[in-house]
Amino acid sequence: MLQEEHASEFLEEDGRTERPMRRRDRELSFTDTLRVIRNADYAVLSTVDEAGYPYGVPVSPVLEGEKHLYFHSTRALSRKADNMLENPKVSLCFVASQKTLPLEFTVDYASAVVAGRACLVMDEEERRHAALLICARHALEAGKEKAEAYYAEGGRAITIWRVDIESATGKSRGWDRISAGLAR
Repeated sequence: MLQEEHASEFLEEDGRTERPMRRRDRELSFTDTLRVIRNADYAVLSTVDEAGYPYGVPVSPVLEGEKHLYFHSTRALSRKADNMLENPKVSLCFVASQKTLPLEFTVDYASAVVAGRACLVMDEEERRHAALLICARHALEAGKEKAEAYYAEGGRAITIWRVDIESATGKSRGWDRISAGLAR
């Protein structure tokens, strides 16, 4: 197959496959990629199970700085958790904006893809910090005091994951129209 013949061209030293973006005219700068991530309400987290099967599930992450993402999940064992514990390499796909343009047979969009390594956050101070960041991003209207009370009551019932970002790329069609509407 053609894809297999050329796959070795894209292998990084650590075995990752990185390819140049095909539509370079739609590639976003790193700064704009971070804007997409900050403005997306959710992302699809992709993992791989021990048999090599992919699994994607929506999560509500929050970006801290430029190097870390946090998201929460239930304490119960899950396919997502099992996969990340077995293989911490993950990918997250964010879409901050999309508008179908049927008369043009296209879509204006702003998206980002992050690759990194997931780890379970065990340190209580980091767990609390991440949980409050998640609340500030996804439950801002509740306010800091209610978020702190919520965490104090049920914080131990959630699991916090951190993704250490190894790469992030963004792509957009109609960025000039979209970027003005992004709040963060």
